[in-house]
Amino acid sequence: MLALAALVGVCLAQNAWRLPRPVRARFDAQQSHYISGEARLDVNRATAAELAELSGIGDALAQRIVDDREQNGPFACVDALTRVPGVGARTLEAIRDRIGVSGVDAP
Repeated sequence: MLALAALVGVCLAQNAWRLPRPVRARFDAQQSHYISGEARLDVNRATAAELAELSGIGDALAQRIVDDREQNGPFACVDALTRVPGVGARTLEAIRDRIGVSGVDAP
């Protein structure tokens, strides 16, 4: 146990044990498609190019998400993305922590 604590201490001291950093918005506040105060991309406002940057989402799927949103209205929740052909449970779980929804009226 002592050896494990020493190893962790050495790793932390050498900064070898890095924790993932949150996604940072690359846009100014007025142009941002990120949810205010969070590092989550707002799927109800994001462009196809922004969506395509998400892991597992390519250009074609990103465009289908934007097309679906324009035809059927905003996504009420993150899980509603599964209505888009090509977004299944695995894809959704891979991006869930990087996306969110806003601008949807509560029922």
